[in-house]
Amino acid sequence: MKKVIVILIFILLTGFKFTISANASTISSSAAMPQVVPLETSSTPSAASAPNITYLRALVINITNATNGTQNMTVQLIDGQSKGKQLQVNYDPQHVADLRMQVGQTIILNKETDSSGHIQYYVNDKYRLPQIIIAVVAFFILIMLIAGWKGLGSILGLIISLAVIFGYIIPQIIAGADALTVSMIGSVIILFLTTYVAHGISRQTTIALFSTLVSLLITYLIAIWVVQFTLLNGYGNSDATDLHFGTTSIISLKGILLGGIIISTLGALNDVTVTQAHTVFELANQNRTLSFKQLFARSFMIGREHAISIINTLVLAFAGSGLAILIFFLFNPQQWPYWVIINSESFSEEIIKAIGGTAGLLLAVPIVTLLAAAFCNHKFKQMFGKILQ
Repeated sequence: MKKVIVILIFILLTGFKFTISANASTISSSAAMPQVVPLETSSTPSAASAPNITYLRALVINITNATNGTQNMTVQLIDGQSKGKQLQVNYDPQHVADLRMQVGQTIILNKETDSSGHIQYYVNDKYRLPQIIIAVVAFFILIMLIAGWKGLGSILGLIISLAVIFGYIIPQIIAGADALTVSMIGSVIILFLTTYVAHGISRQTTIALFSTLVSLLITYLIAIWVVQFTLLNGYGNSDATDLHFGTTSIISLKGILLGGIIISTLGALNDVTVTQAHTVFELANQNRTLSFKQLFARSFMIGREHAISIINTLVLAFAGSGLAILIFFLFNPQQWPYWVIINSESFSEEIIKAIGGTAGLLLAVPIVTLLAAAFCNHKFKQMFGKILQ
């Protein structure tokens, strides 16, 4: 019963992935990147030799399954200087059916050349970029079919968001800038550029944008306070730790943690504020006799349900993506006390991420409702009209 209660608490508060221990990290990595057997030699390359590595695509043209579970494959290189060359390579799918290779599949090989010129080949992964491109194109087509030309604005907004993240936020953090400040500035840039592109220039969009900025600032302050209050330092994620100790850049992991809260909240905040502003304007247009208090109350009831629904949707989505980790947590091979697991940095980080993000999301509803209702009310319209025109 205690295990079930702990799992329910985790799902309610967060659905984000976390790493409980080095064992969990090992399981995750082994599922994604299976152990491979050297292909043309049995020796494993030494880290000290620092071999030159190039990546090649190859077509599997024949497979012989060995009794020990490995696959002896004949592959043909389809790019590089040795294009067309056939190789005999070995691959170990670790007795996992989904990891086995099939004839006709394209795979990625690591070609490692040491200082003496000796070459070794290793299976890296299945080549799936064409399928990913098809899925992305199909997704964009679906957006256009459902949303029409407004869908094009949504796609442009997505491209702009990714451009800001990869063109400004990440390079600035790598260069040593404060991650939280950079994330906040980048989020504001994304908001200004994408909101009008996706939803058009209008008074209700401007109110939604202003409300999102206010809510984002509140989320910023809440995130700083709650991370400080809970004594978190950002070292609970193994990827973040590797980033800190594996690069020459001075990167603040606490700043990464806080910046992640800001960026992950941005989309949901914008969704709530834009939808709620539209709701208020629609209610005001349908019944112009509503007072400010009546309009606020009716709109707030709708917005509250919307915010709760979004929070539940996000939590379930993240819980589904982290299902393997939840199963490992319930399995608990090290038999840690559950209060120790919950107290750990990795677990606590995910709870605080959820609290910081959803707190700002909930506060966005009354903020945008108040501003939109005030603007739609004739007593306030003249005061706000000149500002928002």
